[in-house]
Amino acid sequence: MDAHPKRVQYSIFEDIAISEKTSFSKALQHADKFLHTETDYFGVELDLDAIENIGSSAMTPSGFTLTEARKFLTHFTNKKTCKYIHICEGAPRFSTNPGQLGKTIAYLISDCIAS
Repeated sequence: MDAHPKRVQYSIFEDIAISEKTSFSKALQHADKFLHTETDYFGVELDLDAIENIGSSAMTPSGFTLTEARKFLTHFTNKKTCKYIHICEGAPRFSTNPGQLGKTIAYLISDCIAS
């Protein structure tokens, strides 16, 4: 039997960045507790669609900043129980500056390696 029953929890961008019902750091702490990141294995999915002005399949003018995404990734990949990362949805053809997408992904990967 699964030690953790099936469940879903989430924090949305609007609650963090727009209405400020919770802070970015509180949302990270909430995820830590929910995921049991100190004891249970997990992976990190970072959809580039969530980062503002990054060339992606659903590019957005309003989203998390690249710096916030880097903090998110560093926070979770710093845990010993993090077993994989998946950076997805990058699409240089949708970018206003296609050369920046590769640099963005390089920053994100470097953050994982350095943590």
